[in-house]
Amino acid sequence: MAPSPAPATATGSATLSWTAPGGVAGYRVYYGTVSGSYLQALGKGLSAGNATTHVLTGLPRGYMYYFAVTAVAANGEESAFSNEATKHVQ
Repeated sequence: MAPSPAPATATGSATLSWTAPGGVAGYRVYYGTVSGSYLQALGKGLSAGNATTHVLTGLPRGYMYYFAVTAVAANGEESAFSNEATKHVQ
């Protein structure tokens, strides 16, 4: 008897957008399932380039996600985290 394939993991997405401050070279997006605790260390967030909108895909469904964005200056200096946004991915 052949093994059954593993069930597909249902995933969802979240779209983030923010207001751009002046003099910024880019942004980093951080997220996690615990408020204030992100999966990426500071400086290791997902690069959003100069865009002020970013779509995160492949998020496992059934969890509350917490998001924050930082601004990155041309010299690589990174701002503090933005206010946190949340979304329950269903």
